[in-house]
Amino acid sequence: MRTPKYPTMLMRLPLFPPVTRETAIEMFKRGWVKLQSSWDGGGVYRSGPALNIYDEDTLLGLMILRSRRLTGPADQLPTVLRCLDTQDTTPTAERVNVDIVLFTLSQLETAIHGDAPPQGWGERALARRCESIEDLDGLQLRFDKEQDGAGYQRVISLFDIPEFSKEQDACYYVQFHPLVSRWLENYYTFISFSLRRRLSDLGKALHRFLASQRSNSVYRIGASELYEAIGAQAPVWKLNQNARKQLMIMQQEGFITSFLIDGTGRSNPFVLHIVFPGKT
Repeated sequence: MRTPKYPTMLMRLPLFPPVTRETAIEMFKRGWVKLQSSWDGGGVYRSGPALNIYDEDTLLGLMILRSRRLTGPADQLPTVLRCLDTQDTTPTAERVNVDIVLFTLSQLETAIHGDAPPQGWGERALARRCESIEDLDGLQLRFDKEQDGAGYQRVISLFDIPEFSKEQDACYYVQFHPLVSRWLENYYTFISFSLRRRLSDLGKALHRFLASQRSNSVYRIGASELYEAIGAQAPVWKLNQNARKQLMIMQQEGFITSFLIDGTGRSNPFVLHIVFPGKT
């Protein structure tokens, strides 16, 4: 099984909080919602269906299944066409690559879980995964930036799906947005799916965030700041209890060398200290 690339930009945004679907709906129920982030250099907003860790698994599965690229003019991708006119005369400098995926729901489910049950994937599992794909398709991100003293906005969807099927094990065709494909080519971090499968939802969110920090040999962050960055919704002391269990698994798997959560939560705020394995 291939190790998927994940756009580093997305790893540091609370797009997929480790919460229930009901809590996610409360978090994202009003139009454009600003995402908490210290790394975006401006503002990142999201709108669309409520998403959580289950939907992040769906997105990572799609990134595993990326197989080839579609090339075409930047202002025409993603496109509802499955191929572009071979006589297209757009200058090379104005053409971009878009990652595409052709898959069945059962193939996606197997990519996410690592293997399929002997009896195959049931109707309920496939229907839930189909719903997750539809929700991801409805997600929009808005980037508010300043450039040369002027503000500008850019709105994107992560990918485009020409149509949805109601068949139980439907075949889907996905085209990622050109910006997402560029991130996957130039600004990405590898995610260990074998480790991710051992973790709880909170553990998956922590793992994803910490994976984007592995350029540091030692990393330190306030616990409250960390939980805000991943969208966790619970008292800090309770999150700390669950986080320690998940960090222990990451240490056993060699993802981190050691960890410590110190502080009292009163006069001394809780702080997470991480030591990553040395570079070889």
